[in-house]
This record gives sequence, structure tokens and C-alpha cells, in this order.
Amino acid sequence: MNPARWLLFLVVAALALACRQGPPEPQEPVWGKQACAHCAMLVSRPESAGQYADTQGEVWFFDDLGCLVAWQAEHPAKPGDLAWARQGKEWREVGTAHYSGGHPTPMDFGFVADPAGTASWTDVQQAVQQRLKAPALGR
Repeated sequence: MNPARWLLFLVVAALALACRQGPPEPQEPVWGKQACAHCAMLVSRPESAGQYADTQGEVWFFDDLGCLVAWQAEHPAKPGDLAWARQGKEWREVGTAHYSGGHPTPMDFGFVADPAGTASWTDVQQAVQQRLKAPALGR
């Protein structure tokens, strides 16, 4: 590669890095067609949906907040990665949202982001982890 092309390549690469948009932003799944990254069911109910994005721009969608918790337990977060829960028509970072339990959700974990809820994301994680560790009924 001649020096002029090499310099052009470096300038373009530097501009691409400089234009990086900062932290990941929530995306909309293709409702009813996007598969959950954990259980592979279709993400079709906004009230129980979650998503996770890394700094490289890859996004994973979840049909149930419990699936997001289970997936995160198997995929440790890296600095800059973010997760969101759907609250109404908005995506809220999981650590800033409030939650309530006992709701019908696709995988029956029962949690939704709820501005009137009293549970934290840590409470949701602990409840889901406890349920995942519980022996299956009938065994």
C-alpha cells in the first residue's frame, strides 16, 4: 500500500472512531418476530421485555426479564455494556427502574418494570436466581 493510501486509511479509521456515539442506546425489537436470546421464544409482549447491548453495538432481546437475568449470569458484563427493561413505551436502564412481581410473563418469572413498584433490579435478580436454583417440581 503506498503511503498516501495508508494515510487515507488511517484518517478514515480515526474519523470512524471519533464519530462513535458513546454508550449503547436501546433498540426496538421486531415485535413478534425477534427471538429471545435466552429461551428463543418470540419477543412479543413489551410489558415484560428486556434488552442488553454491548459497546460494540451488538444487542440481545429478551421476552421476559427473568431471561435477561439468567442470560446475564452466563455472560458477565463488560464496562460500558447496558441493559434495559421496557416500562410502558420507554426503555429504562435496569438499575434505575422499579419493578413489581406477580404478573403473567412469557416464562412466568413475573416481573415487569413498574414506576409504582417497590422492587429493585437487585431484588429481581435475587428472586430469579433463587427460582433457577430451586429443584423442579415432581423430581
